[in-house]
Amino acid sequence: MSNNTVAVSVHELARLAPDYPFPHPPESFVFSDGEVLAPGAVPWRSEARFPVLAYGSNRSPAVLRRKYAGHSGVLLPTLRAQLRDFDVVYAAMVSTLGPVPATLAPARGAECEVAVQFLTPDQLERMHRSERVGVSYGFGQLPASLIEIDGIGSCSCWFYHCLYGILRHDGGPIALAEVSCDGRRWPALTQREVQALVRHRLGSTATPHEFLVEHIADENIRRDRIARLTADAIPYVPEVAAAPEAS
Repeated sequence: MSNNTVAVSVHELARLAPDYPFPHPPESFVFSDGEVLAPGAVPWRSEARFPVLAYGSNRSPAVLRRKYAGHSGVLLPTLRAQLRDFDVVYAAMVSTLGPVPATLAPARGAECEVAVQFLTPDQLERMHRSERVGVSYGFGQLPASLIEIDGIGSCSCWFYHCLYGILRHDGGPIALAEVSCDGRRWPALTQREVQALVRHRLGSTATPHEFLVEHIADENIRRDRIARLTADAIPYVPEVAAAPEAS
């Protein structure tokens, strides 16, 4: 790979990052080999699958195409759901690809629109790698009483949570403006707005694009920035869950 190719790749990632969590269909869908189909278009319930909460970019078809590139026969149901007593907030990090990613924060009385994906064991393993489980994100379980899935009902679900904690602002979290939530108690910002806040907090004088390019390209810069954001993070440590069994 040439230096020019690397530079183009980094700049393209920097251009895309402010669009996080990226567009997604408003209703349930099935991701089938890169195509978006209606939930009933392809049978999928005969396979053993893990129900996993998708509350950030994982419900975006564009992101799924990237994460499962090179894999044929991918069939990934993504069903609209309601999550109670949690809100979708920003994590105390800037990811390797540039966005300030999402995590969950307990919020009694809140109800957010999310999705639940039903992953095969192989799909779950690949998703774990993409989420850097054990490094950036942990994996826990939420009880059925908190989740209502369209067409299915209540269901216990697995979920990813950021190990770096929750980004703190004025003493509390910042919610994702792109995620609809009734009963929200915290201010909500778009990705571009939270990027500006993070640049200011880190004392960066770079332009938004320059900030992202240097963050994506330089591991030492990433580590330093994450360490500084984590130092003031709100911790969230869910109960340790047992190893998953496919439903």
